Amino acid sequence: MTADRAFGAWLRQLRLDRDLTQERLAELAGYAAETLRSFESGRRRPSRASAERLAVVLGLMPEERERFVDLARQGGSVAPPPSLPPAVPESPALHRFAGGGAPATDAIIGRGRELQRLQQWLQDERHPLVTILGPGGVGKTRLALQSATILQQAFPDGAIFVSLAPFAEAPQALSAIADAVRCGPAPDEPVADALLTALAGRRLLLVLDNLEHLLVPAQAAALLDVVLQLLREAPDVQILATSRERLRLQAERVLELGGLALPVDESSRAIDRSDAVLLFVERATRIVPSFALTAANRTAVAQICHRLEGMPLAIELAAAQIAFLPPTLLLPRLDQALALLESDAHELPARQRTMRATIDWSYTLLDADERILFERLAVFAGGFTLEAAEAVGGVAPISTGHGVRLLGRLVHRSLVLRDEQPDGTLRYWLLEPVRQYALERLHTDAAEAQAAQRRHAMHYVTLARAAAPLLRTAAQVLTVERLEREYANLSAAMAWLIDHGEAATAASSGRDLWLFLWMRGHFHDGQRWMIAALDQLPAAPSQGRADALLALCVLAYGQADYARATALAETALAEYEAIGDASGTAESLSMVGMGAAGLRQFERAEPFLERAVPAQLAAGNRWAAAMTLTFWAPIALNQGALRRAAALAEQARSLARELGERIVEYSAAYNLALVALAEGDPTTAAERFASALALAVELDDRGNIVACLKGLGGVAVTQGRAERAARLWGAAESLSAAVEVAHYSYSLDHALYEQLLARARAGLDPMAWEASWAAGRALAQADVVAEALADPVTGRSAIYEPAPDGSALPPAPIMTVLALPMTVRRARLLTHLRQREARLTLVVAPPGSGKSVLLAQWLREAHSANPLDAARSRAHSFQGAWLALDEQHTDPACFLEALAAALAEASPALGLQVASLLHDPLLPLPGRGARQTSGPHTSGDAVLLVLDNYQVLTSATHHDLLITLVERGPATLRLALASRSDPPLPLARWRAAGLLLEVRASDLRFDAAEVTPKFGPN
Repeated sequence: MTADRAFGAWLRQLRLDRDLTQERLAELAGYAAETLRSFESGRRRPSRASAERLAVVLGLMPEERERFVDLARQGGSVAPPPSLPPAVPESPALHRFAGGGAPATDAIIGRGRELQRLQQWLQDERHPLVTILGPGGVGKTRLALQSATILQQAFPDGAIFVSLAPFAEAPQALSAIADAVRCGPAPDEPVADALLTALAGRRLLLVLDNLEHLLVPAQAAALLDVVLQLLREAPDVQILATSRERLRLQAERVLELGGLALPVDESSRAIDRSDAVLLFVERATRIVPSFALTAANRTAVAQICHRLEGMPLAIELAAAQIAFLPPTLLLPRLDQALALLESDAHELPARQRTMRATIDWSYTLLDADERILFERLAVFAGGFTLEAAEAVGGVAPISTGHGVRLLGRLVHRSLVLRDEQPDGTLRYWLLEPVRQYALERLHTDAAEAQAAQRRHAMHYVTLARAAAPLLRTAAQVLTVERLEREYANLSAAMAWLIDHGEAATAASSGRDLWLFLWMRGHFHDGQRWMIAALDQLPAAPSQGRADALLALCVLAYGQADYARATALAETALAEYEAIGDASGTAESLSMVGMGAAGLRQFERAEPFLERAVPAQLAAGNRWAAAMTLTFWAPIALNQGALRRAAALAEQARSLARELGERIVEYSAAYNLALVALAEGDPTTAAERFASALALAVELDDRGNIVACLKGLGGVAVTQGRAERAARLWGAAESLSAAVEVAHYSYSLDHALYEQLLARARAGLDPMAWEASWAAGRALAQADVVAEALADPVTGRSAIYEPAPDGSALPPAPIMTVLALPMTVRRARLLTHLRQREARLTLVVAPPGSGKSVLLAQWLREAHSANPLDAARSRAHSFQGAWLALDEQHTDPACFLEALAAALAEASPALGLQVASLLHDPLLPLPGRGARQTSGPHTSGDAVLLVLDNYQVLTSATHHDLLITLVERGPATLRLALASRSDPPLPLARWRAAGLLLEVRASDLRFDAAEVTPKFGPN
């Protein structure tokens, strides 16, 4: 091959791999199509600039790009890639391509990888027989033609294509192959012998199209015997077959063909680049040249391709309707796909002009039992398992145990497809047009159809009943995934039960499934089923009515319809009590309390929750008790009882971990994050929100994923990271639009959310805010979750960056006054703090007592004071600095740097003075010499520095540093410590000198007047 031809062949192959026509590639590279044709044919060599431009457009990697350009310019001194197929002339010589097929002239769409794999196999003597396997209409023939067109030059004797579809018997098919090879047998000579003689010693590609109807027992032996002889006696003949069924020969290599790639999401980019959509558009423009994807039709086209499961023939037939049905009108009519999907294109064989004819072709090849099972499988929606197929289809007249073998035969004939799941199980399904065909056949016998649909419904009722307890154990994740895979079947089963007067059974399944429906956001469907069931059930109390009411109540609660949920729960409670169902009674008690809590009726809620927990435990339902505790915790949080809220959440989490359950665990973690946020501990809050998010992702609980993203956005605001907050909230808004849940009563309160939102907006340029928000909205769920979890949850602010030499700097503290969820105002204590001026304020109390919250409220109030207001004294009008201490600050050097940075942020002048004082080499600290200083430093800036979690500092060096600040620091510096225990400081001396103001746990108790709902009304 000459260098010019080698380059041209490589260029053509690269173009085909990317599913580009010559015209499209020329357009992208800025050439005339004729110029590109001259490059591919070898008639013309591109300039270096042109070759580089082509390499960029084709997306070549740097090493491949260099080789590509060198081959274009240097010719024979550069070897082409070893996998490069021989060059194909622009107009293939038809005499090298015989036997009823025409060379492919259209670029095949969406089969670049399959085409490349076929070329590799067919030029490898280890694979003398390759079969393209797939259902009717998947594009087997077209792919075979394209492969033969490209590869005919690689075989000295060319490529021979033989369509065997018209021949019903093996002898006729063998005669057709002999005619294509042009080897007429002598009188009385068997056709097979003549064929073998003619092909022996020849090097060619033999394409045998549509073999499946010749693989029936009566015909298979004669045909396959000839194929085997060819493999033995004509080793240079490469056979490429297309079939809906395997040939099952030892030498066979199978390429299984599925539908074209579908849009991975609903974005315009994903839709426009989808192979299935590209085929639809290409075929539609042949019918209506002005057709194009627009905002009005793009989604409809994508849904059409999804409904047709990417099947090329079905898509082409659908696109042919564009002349009189635009996509938005075509989509709802696909339920009549068999009648609608037809074409009058004369170049198509009759069996491919309608989907019905294509499937008829396969159906006629089935025996009686295969047809019965095939028709019964039509009642499944969205696929099925082997067990389901046996339960629904493997009954009389099919003999016991024979159903599995029959299913295998339907799979081999490509009427049923299979797919291995991540857990190793197999799942089966019928393509939608095939399912519609089978359903039509099934309904020709009304009694048989009714029996099959009842077996289907009862199979999924049993599945739901078995799944209900597993949803509350360590098997939760796998159970949710299994139910989600079966959701279409569950929906069909519920619809059948309601339509056929079995409302009580539907209600029982609703009670079994409500937790799954909640987790996956299927609120609308669940409520619709339960309302329909209630409409059919008698008004008197019954198990069915109570179950439907309970399921309906929970689903209403999940959509934040608390008033309706409470009313339904009260009715369910009365009915369960009337029929003596202790478990249902306990669950209803909990739901009445949860509904009242959602309405902020806390005094009404708590008695029901207090009754519910022991009742649930007595009924053996530890999961329900844990869930009740989880929703009880926010009541304590709203009342300012942080320790009680944390204790309830911890108790719930402990029960969840005993059960190995996720939902309660991440709900409890969320509550604990809110407690940490209320205590002014954003680091811990971020860690807990992130932990809850990671667990919610395991179950794909979209409502809780949204809640956790909002919680992390709130943390970002308290850290001064408005851009991060905007991205997370933008993503949360986008995701929440895709789920039906509004919010949970324990999630970030709407009033608080609005406060944080306003604060974040105020801290960022409007254009930057909108850009960050839009960027978040554009993120897919997986991407925003990865971003949220990848962010270090250290509480560091956005101004923290690595040092130029790569070493770690100490964290910059939070400089802004915290906006905490806790808005219960400690009026008595705040007044006390304002009126008493002391160098050090020490707040000592156990975790959850609200010490950090108190200091944050004081800091916020003082920070917002108007310094020009003469009525306010300097004692309570100052700048604020906040340093949340953790383990890294146990290094005295790190603590010094963080302390100086915190003060410098609040007051640069004061920061410099304190840094000078603390870095004085003669400062009387351990290991240093001592000398007296001339007196305290002064500054005109009044600053309150809060050191939170002081108990983590344990060394004498830390305490000496603090003593220096209290006794010799600038007069305008005030310090406040929050600690879980008394620090080893000279507290008695400071009390006597009037330098110390102390707040103890007993002081942190709320006055009755202060215990008001934290968040206010929604």
